[in-house]
Amino acid sequence: MHNARKRTAPISNSESSSSSATSVSPKKKKKKVTKGKKRGGFLSSLEGWWLVDKAKSDSPQAYLKFMGLPDIAISAGVKAHEAHPTYISILIKPGGRTVVTERHSRLLSGIVDKFKVNEVITTTLKKLGGEKRIVVKSGENGQLVTETTIPTQVGRVTVKDVRNILDDNADVMHQVVTCENTKNNEKLTRIVYYNRVPKPTLPLVF
Repeated sequence: MHNARKRTAPISNSESSSSSATSVSPKKKKKKVTKGKKRGGFLSSLEGWWLVDKAKSDSPQAYLKFMGLPDIAISAGVKAHEAHPTYISILIKPGGRTVVTERHSRLLSGIVDKFKVNEVITTTLKKLGGEKRIVVKSGENGQLVTETTIPTQVGRVTVKDVRNILDDNADVMHQVVTCENTKNNEKLTRIVYYNRVPKPTLPLVF
């Protein structure tokens, strides 16, 4: 959705003052992450640890309200987003047949989800009187796509979550969450940006 990569200091090579000067062998540089490589049907650059860029991302307030959460839960979610970091990790198993995501935040810490690609997972939510269905698949350009239908207090909602890597910067992930209430046909889109980071020290301390 998260591999830690260490940054190395830039190497400065002094120019030779004469043809008899001893040449300096260049040191190995950090392997650059590129967008195009794939693992299975997914962009391999999606793998690694990511930190939500709060300055560029939409607040979760409208999304939480759309999903029918009570005001107290919305307030807690907004406060957690604004005051604390949110990390996620994405791991794509060899062959691209399984995707593992891990989330660490103020409200949801250490949540690990494992999905077999294209396999629908159904969960009964008794309190909401319906079933939650979720499936993970790859987009036509290697995006990580999660499609969910879930019963809420305000009607059944479909959610399409698409995560992609920016064309000009493989260290930035762009997430577009599109929601639709099938009861009243209302729609909502939330956009979230993430920056690639080293694996944080866990558990997070708040």
